[in-house]
Amino acid sequence: MPIKVTCSNCGGVLHAPDDSAGKRGRCPTCGTVLTITPDPVGVPATPFGAPPAPGRFPPEPSPAQINNPWGSLPGGSDESQHGVQVSNRPGLSSQPALPRQSQLPIPPQPEPVPPSHGSRVPPDPRKFPPAANDPFSKPSRPKSDDQEAANQWQKVRRGLGWIRTGVFFCLLGTLAYCAIPLLQQLGVKLPDQSPGWLKQGNFSQTEEIRFFATLGPILLGLLCTWFGRLGLAASPASAYARSPSVWCGFATFLALGGLIAYLVMTSLSVWNGTPVPQFTPDPSKPSPTASLATKVEYWFSNSHMFLVPEEFSGKVQGIGAMLFVVFGLLAEVWFVATLGRMAASLRNQTAAGRVNRFVVLVGLLFAITVIGLMLARVFFPAWCDANVWAKWEGLDAKSRAFAIYGTLAAVALLFAILYWRMIGGVRHAISESYD
Repeated sequence: MPIKVTCSNCGGVLHAPDDSAGKRGRCPTCGTVLTITPDPVGVPATPFGAPPAPGRFPPEPSPAQINNPWGSLPGGSDESQHGVQVSNRPGLSSQPALPRQSQLPIPPQPEPVPPSHGSRVPPDPRKFPPAANDPFSKPSRPKSDDQEAANQWQKVRRGLGWIRTGVFFCLLGTLAYCAIPLLQQLGVKLPDQSPGWLKQGNFSQTEEIRFFATLGPILLGLLCTWFGRLGLAASPASAYARSPSVWCGFATFLALGGLIAYLVMTSLSVWNGTPVPQFTPDPSKPSPTASLATKVEYWFSNSHMFLVPEEFSGKVQGIGAMLFVVFGLLAEVWFVATLGRMAASLRNQTAAGRVNRFVVLVGLLFAITVIGLMLARVFFPAWCDANVWAKWEGLDAKSRAFAIYGTLAAVALLFAILYWRMIGGVRHAISESYD
């Protein structure tokens, strides 16, 4: 039967194993060192007032012992002969105390232990975790809710660190994709032998460098992002973000699988002689005076980004591209929702403000793009053709390259900075609350 021990400092009732009598343990609430003593033997509880079993207690005193608590006097003489007087005054009890030999043994009292701290307010219980050999600690006892939540928040923080690493690698791949054409326009000499090291069709060495410098960091960044979002799925219940974080990890996995399927089919087709896909359109084709719709249609038809849909490889490539676009966008929406809920649960204004600014700026950028396209092609097509596209056609190749790739690099850099700060705000909020 467990031994109940009452803390002399905070008054908490603790339970120790029945074989821990005489040991010393620390109160998990206030840290006071206590000595475990077994309960004193008392009168057992008897149901309905039944007398206790015989032999458990000393016999009842005789009438002579009650009248003469000092025992029999020598010679059988009267008490008055020895100067013993029994007072019968009113107000005094005529029942004397029991003899010493009939009293119950008094158990030894533990020595008082001074409290381990001088404050009257008990400190935080997490400051006094039970030791491995503490009698008050139980090996199978689950962790407290605060400790479990702190461990889960640390997993979330590490996952956000992986995501920040993935953002860096994706930005590095995007900048490499934009930098190589700009270097060519600036006259930097790059290896341009065709075919290149892989000896595949018209795939020159410069295109091979650009391909691997872009694809390698982006794939590595997406893998880091997926691992990080798996860590977000371990968010505690207090974050109110378990559902969007789980869906975010699942959507990221599908998007990454779709991208890998697309790249595998595209690489196999290039290896078999298909021209290299052109992911960036050439605004000068098919003709400088062609409309935007005609240029977009020409780009999709001649960029070799997609294979023949009727073939098996084309179907797999199309499904992979669709998974990457659809579930990639859904993963980003769920990810931002997860960070917003975490920032709100942590009650950190800085983290919540960064999440809100990211959503507002991305929404404004998307709205400006859509409105600009509608104004250019629906409401004012003639004015745009005369003032915008005419000036664009008058630019040389170097200016067009800087306009296209410079804008792409600037947008990617701005997006990465906002993304990085948004994640960093939530990580800093977790560190302030649980470190």
